[in-house]
Parts: sequence; C-alpha cells; structure tokens
Amino acid sequence: MTESSIHFHLDTANNNFKDHGLFGPDSISWKVWSHPAAFIGLTRSFYIEVLASIDAAAALSDRATYKSDPIGRLSRTMTYFLTVIFADTETVSKANQRLFKLHSHIKGNIPLTGQQYSALDPLLVVGTHLITWHSVYYAYEKLVGKLPAEEEAQFFKESVQYLISLQEVYPDLSIETVKESARKHGYPLEGIGELNNLPQTREEFRTYIQLTNSKAAITQQTRDIINTLLDPSGVETDDQMMQ
Repeated sequence: MTESSIHFHLDTANNNFKDHGLFGPDSISWKVWSHPAAFIGLTRSFYIEVLASIDAAAALSDRATYKSDPIGRLSRTMTYFLTVIFADTETVSKANQRLFKLHSHIKGNIPLTGQQYSALDPLLVVGTHLITWHSVYYAYEKLVGKLPAEEEAQFFKESVQYLISLQEVYPDLSIETVKESARKHGYPLEGIGELNNLPQTREEFRTYIQLTNSKAAITQQTRDIINTLLDPSGVETDDQMMQ
C-alpha cells in the first residue's frame, strides 16, 4: 500500500453522531477530504486567499493568532472543515454558529484603499469556501490522481451543501448578495454575472476565483503574513516579547 492511498479514518462506532451529516460515507466529499492531501490543499488555499485578496490579508493581519500561533491557526481551520465534512448536522450547525460569532467581530479598514472589510462579506465568505474546496481537490488530484469525470463533478456539486448549511447563520448568503458585494468592490461581473445559483461546478469555481483574483495586490500585510507562514520559527511568542 502506497502512502497516497492512506486516508484518515473517522470512527463512527464510538461517537454520538446522530446522522451522517451534510455528505455521508458514500459521498465523494468524504473520499477526497479523508485523504492527507486535504491538509496540503488547505495550506494551499490559505496562501491563495492571502495573495489574492487584500480584504482577506487585512482581516488576517488584524487577528493576532496567526503571528503568535501560525501552526495552531492552520490546525484550527482544518479542524473546522473536517467537522463540517464528517460530523453530524447538529455538530456542523454548532460549528457554523461559532464561526459566525467569531467572524462578526472581524472588521476594519484596508490600509491600501481605506475601504472597510468584514469577514461576513458574502463575497469573502463564498470565496473562502470555493478556494478551500477547490484547493483540496487540486491537491488530491496532483498527489493521488484525477477522479473519473462523474466523481469530480459530484465532488464540486456536493460542495453547495456546505454553503446551504451556512445560510442558517448567514441568512442573506446567496448569489444575489455575492454579486451585490462584487459590484460594491468594483469587480467586473463577467462570467459570475451569468450565474443564477451559488457555484457548484469546477468551471464555475474557476470563474469565481478568477473574479476575485482580478484585483490582487501585494501589500505589506501580505508580505508579513507570508513571511510568518514560511518561517513560523522566526515568530516571537508573547513570552519571548515580554522578556
């Protein structure tokens, strides 16, 4: 057995899960996300989000945890997504409520433009989901192998179930509010303007991601974040700074 065939094992026999959650054991989502390649994909998505969005860079920069505990920050993000993928619907709902409560406090101004950002911005919420989901599949594809066309299509179609679950806490999350946010930010609506639903095909994912990448800019915040991620050992801990 090669290392690429090893998947994480979710022990459903000794837990209190009430159902199979958003996807279930027969889903392609469980198949892809249970492989260790998912961690590589999540790491990839983290870099892309910071490099492609000054909103995301500003939001992350204003959160001290990425500096004091960059590995822990990434680990907690991974834990959240694994919960969403594998836990029962009640646990997913509680995880989304915690996420919303956390994100409701993340807002401020972007130094480069002076514009306001919010972690609750529909464009940012959906964009983060799409980049993460796409990156996890991309890593799986490169490290394990491309899935048959039918399974690949099913993987991206299943992803919309996560966005639907978020609507419990983000009630106005829809393709209409995403387009409204894109207009407010000055993004061209070519491609995404033709979407009538939240993206659920690989091509629609690419169209959306290209939209948000159209105004990518490298700021000092971006450089600081990337430097920290590339060399976590160089980050001073709170105890070190107090000495």
